[in-house]
Amino acid sequence: MFSLNHYQPTRVVFGNNALNEIVKIIQTYGNNVFIVCSNSFPARKESNLLFSLLEKSGIHYEVFNEVTTNPTEDVIRKGATALKKMQSSVIISVGGGSVHDAAKAMKLQYSHSSDGLIDYTVTGKYSVPGISNNMIPHITVPTISGTGAEVSPASLVRIENQKHIIYSPFLYPIACIVDTDLFTCQDEETISRVGVDAFYQGLECFLANNSNPFSDMFALSTVVSCLKYLPALVKDTNDDSLKQLVELASINSIKGVSNAGVGAIHALSDPLSGQFNVHHGVAETIVAKSVINHYIEKKVEKINLLEKHLYQSFITTNKDFPLMFVQQFDWFLSKLVINTTDDIKAIRTKGYNMDSLVAESNNPDMGTAPIHLSNLDIASIFKQSL
Repeated sequence: MFSLNHYQPTRVVFGNNALNEIVKIIQTYGNNVFIVCSNSFPARKESNLLFSLLEKSGIHYEVFNEVTTNPTEDVIRKGATALKKMQSSVIISVGGGSVHDAAKAMKLQYSHSSDGLIDYTVTGKYSVPGISNNMIPHITVPTISGTGAEVSPASLVRIENQKHIIYSPFLYPIACIVDTDLFTCQDEETISRVGVDAFYQGLECFLANNSNPFSDMFALSTVVSCLKYLPALVKDTNDDSLKQLVELASINSIKGVSNAGVGAIHALSDPLSGQFNVHHGVAETIVAKSVINHYIEKKVEKINLLEKHLYQSFITTNKDFPLMFVQQFDWFLSKLVINTTDDIKAIRTKGYNMDSLVAESNNPDMGTAPIHLSNLDIASIFKQSL
């Protein structure tokens, strides 16, 4: 027996020409829109699809395009100031996970007190109970798949070179518009390192210490879909059907994580992203194999269940598909383009404090790991990974 309290209110509009629905949703709340995106988005061809739609509908918009990977508190504060000045009725985030996370943090900063974001993190002074339901409506428009941030109630931000989690059910976007006309990225490495996050989320929520049959459905679906469709998309970056299937995996990964949590791969990746600004998917990949090997050494039972499920799912169509999970993981990564070498070299060159890495790994993500990892375990994993 298990208990369940599932809440996921984000409306998902999914399919060809889905962007056309955004006007109706916006006009429910007003006609002033604050758009959050990366520096490159306004200059890209697909931005005209959104901008022209808003202009034809008489919707006024302003663009804040200063979000980068691992958004910082300074950027959040600047965006919140611009949001307040405009008095927007709706906020739209267009891009990948960092953009959506930044927009959530901006609407929190805008609607709450002038206190620092640190007070609203899950370990902060106000934490989850301190976040109230008075934020402006938020619509997400993903342009690449993997993090699931477009349907998530969490925001990951860098505060003083440390990655922090802000969580509240009030951070859920009201709607997510998935239109593959906006998924124009053709860079194999970008698609790989963003997309692989969905795999790690599916993997970790399946192994999590409070996983359950409900979360397992989404976790297994996510892992299988990532192994099947992400390498295919990397190989053919123009295939709209594959883009949709990877996006579905991304959404499903959050449905699993929101009911079970993640684990040590995410926990150990956080200080690498916070201290060294390593891309989230790359940071996860740096530590993932050592974490997996540690779980196998400690006989985490569900890894055996997962490897059997994957083997049965793939062996009929992939005669070279491995039997053991470590080899299955290697098989998967070999079909992606994720460069960990440069970031590891940069971390070694800059130098790292092991005590600091270990301390920051003992964060809320670690709370749902399938087994307890001691500080010595964490340090050993970092030594193997770096």
